[in-house]
Amino acid sequence: MAEALDASFEAREILDDDLGYHDLGDAQGGMVDTPDGRWYAFMMHDRGALGRVPTIMPMRFGEDGFPVLGDDGVVSIDISVPTKHADYHYEQLNGSDDFRCRPGSDGEVSLRMIKPFWQFNHQPHHEAWSLAERPGSLVLHGHRVVPNLNYAWNTLTQRTVGPRCMAEVTVDASALQPGDFAGLAAIQGYYRFIAISNNGNGCTVSVQGKPRISDSIWGDGDYDSPAVEYASTN
Repeated sequence: MAEALDASFEAREILDDDLGYHDLGDAQGGMVDTPDGRWYAFMMHDRGALGRVPTIMPMRFGEDGFPVLGDDGVVSIDISVPTKHADYHYEQLNGSDDFRCRPGSDGEVSLRMIKPFWQFNHQPHHEAWSLAERPGSLVLHGHRVVPNLNYAWNTLTQRTVGPRCMAEVTVDASALQPGDFAGLAAIQGYYRFIAISNNGNGCTVSVQGKPRISDSIWGDGDYDSPAVEYASTN
């Protein structure tokens, strides 16, 4: 902190709290004030496989001008943030979906009708997915051959929930072409997925993941030796 841009700067630690996540602390954020004069710190907290979780905490400025975050430098676990829109409905950050969407006034089912807790992992390619092709289902087409999960277009995702969460998905693999995979993945640095795959002689269920050791920086490691693989009896 300094009185002017060309003055001497003084640095000080204003927050050191990992919330019990093994030295993964709050960092990289900003400070905002409200019209009624309240101040809040909005920051990101590293939580491993959960990713970077936003945290918000009240703050004030001490007598020496330095910001005091949370409860005297400790992240507030619970806070109450006033709102001018008491009747506003806040959408869930995650949830279940049966993909039953009503067509719009133009008779079309579009991307905007997907529930807001979903997000595509890449810029969506609209020619390769559909909610109208099979009502009550999300249809994804293998639009191109890719080396691994990182490159798979039209991967629909939502944030996981800590400290533990569970997900279930129903997959119709009857239209899989040889080489295709369809399933459920945990996307992170060392991702894992369970999928039904068509190997040209029928379908198998496999569990695969990114190798923990790779000489490449592009995520194109060898996936010929998955962690677990077994044949489906159906």
